[in-house]
Amino acid sequence: MLDSGVAPATLESIPKPFARLKAPIILAPRKAPDLPIPKKLRAEPGQPVPVSITAYCLKGRTRIGTAVSDGVVAADPRVFSLGSEIVLVVGKDTLGRFRVEDTGLLIKGRKVDVWLADCTRARAFGRKRGQATLALKSHR
Repeated sequence: MLDSGVAPATLESIPKPFARLKAPIILAPRKAPDLPIPKKLRAEPGQPVPVSITAYCLKGRTRIGTAVSDGVVAADPRVFSLGSEIVLVVGKDTLGRFRVEDTGLLIKGRKVDVWLADCTRARAFGRKRGQATLALKSHR
């Protein structure tokens, strides 16, 4: 080796900016609390399911790759599978038949977001309680 004239670094010569920090206390693992078993989440064809309905107006592509458009809803795929069709009802008013093509970060459980082109209408829609019925498959 060549002698560069510089003394090699030792542990004592390295600055210790964290010397004043205390070592973390490691806790023993705890057993997770027993949570109640959730009701059956998946919707069955023809059976109305209570849902919370909101509206959104984001532009772009859906989870399955199509452009957002009228008749598109976002739902939790554990409840309504992507590509399925649902009928939404609020009170006595039927909102229509929609295709589940999107999901969302906040769409968990029995929540449905309906796509609207007008953001003002989407904000005015608010949140409504209603029912969603998974449409029966039609044979063509």
